[in-house]
Amino acid sequence: MRLIFLLLLFACQNNQQREILAKFDGMALYQDEVIQSVPQLKSNQDTIAFLNQRAEEWMRSKMLLQEAKKSIDLKKINPLVENYQNELIILQFEKNLLDNALDTFISPTQIEQFAQREHVNFETEEELIKVKFGKFKSTVADLEKLDKFWDEKKWDKVEEYCGTFAEICLLKDEWQTLTELKQFFPDKVFDQNVFNKVGYSQKSFDSFEYFLSIVDYQEKSEGLSTHAKEKIKKLILLERSNKILKSYKEDLYNRSLENQKIKFYLN
Repeated sequence: MRLIFLLLLFACQNNQQREILAKFDGMALYQDEVIQSVPQLKSNQDTIAFLNQRAEEWMRSKMLLQEAKKSIDLKKINPLVENYQNELIILQFEKNLLDNALDTFISPTQIEQFAQREHVNFETEEELIKVKFGKFKSTVADLEKLDKFWDEKKWDKVEEYCGTFAEICLLKDEWQTLTELKQFFPDKVFDQNVFNKVGYSQKSFDSFEYFLSIVDYQEKSEGLSTHAKEKIKKLILLERSNKILKSYKEDLYNRSLENQKIKFYLN
């Protein structure tokens, strides 16, 4: 039903007309600009309410911007905008450069050598858990669908739902200690047995719904932990990236000197 409703809502666009959702002082917010952010909701009324909420947020933002422009000297802002744009251009150029030049393969020997050189702690002092989790009020819509999405590992659907309704949501597969993770859950919600096995769990407690998927688990151990190895890999890649960028910039500068493109006027 929701899909049919949205198709009808935007059918006029087939005639190359864009439906306006809201207007403020000559500025317009079009329905096709927000349609992609509409989550799975129970009814057409809920969808309309969501669109109206987005329209009000847009309206408030435009009002505030208009008031700000009355008291801010744009001549002072424009150089800041230009500097920010230049920084973005350079960042994108550096990213493209690294995409083509960076060697991302890291051998176990290189990890061990880095750990020894930088004196990385080899002991895992606490259990490590790679996890996805979320916290939601028990009154939010379509929790049954969320439970199904989570159980079937449809993370794109879960992420869409979290963006609208979550109190807390983490869907990246990142290692955390058990102590770090437990700060997000009351002690009575998940027991130790849940944390040390891979799988999905969901519990209700104190007007909230808690969703938890353990992706991987590592007990206390001697030697370089998986968590430490992942951190070391990131550090090695950062080291390599800095070396590539430094070399490129030095080469660019030296070539400009040789081609007499650089001139200094202060002695």
